[in-house]
Amino acid sequence: MPSFFLAEIEVLDPKKYQEYIDRASDIVQNYGGEYVFRSGSIIPVSGDWAPRRLVLIRFNSRTDMHM
Repeated sequence: MPSFFLAEIEVLDPKKYQEYIDRASDIVQNYGGEYVFRSGSIIPVSGDWAPRRLVLIRFNSRTDMHM
């Protein structure tokens, strides 16, 4: 059964965040994960939640998501 990892991210240092992205992509792929979406343009439909950036990663199983 697929498992998903959702992260809400606030970028404080764009240079360090880019370094993180460069490394994280390889790690996600090594564990069989795939990015469903990475977005910095989020428009809430309702409620007070206003995330700045979201990342959703899909794994084949919860066991594969043991990063």
